[in-house]
Amino acid sequence: MSESITQSAEVTLPESGFETLAAEAVDVVGVREVIATAADTIFAQIEDCETFASGSPDENAIFIAATLPIANAVIHYRTSKQQLAQARTWAHERWPDEKDPTFALATLTLIYIIGEGWRRYGGIAEKKAMWERIRARAATLTEAPRPAAVA
Repeated sequence: MSESITQSAEVTLPESGFETLAAEAVDVVGVREVIATAADTIFAQIEDCETFASGSPDENAIFIAATLPIANAVIHYRTSKQQLAQARTWAHERWPDEKDPTFALATLTLIYIIGEGWRRYGGIAEKKAMWERIRARAATLTEAPRPAAVA
């Protein structure tokens, strides 16, 4: 895709609290540049996960289960042990009840990646529907947990 098409098709959206927090987490972890550099590959993998999850009995859960390892791989590819320890401390300060702060970091990184994908592809007709579904699936990550149904 040419850069001029990408720039003209970019979508600007108001940031939610989670998107703002996700951007902060990406900076704390130090992976913003990696995501920007590898965006085409990362976005293609996210799209593959969407295709794989579509039509499954629990599409959202399968999509999230398939895409969180992508975000986690980005974190571990670029982040030093010291930087990851600092990022884990940052996450623990915000979510003291979270047993594994790395999970929170991966979730926020995924939210950031999907937001960037939406900004890139949300205005391109051929990609818009897929990225709307992807964005909706990511939104489930920010929903409050629901109590389990009692039988």
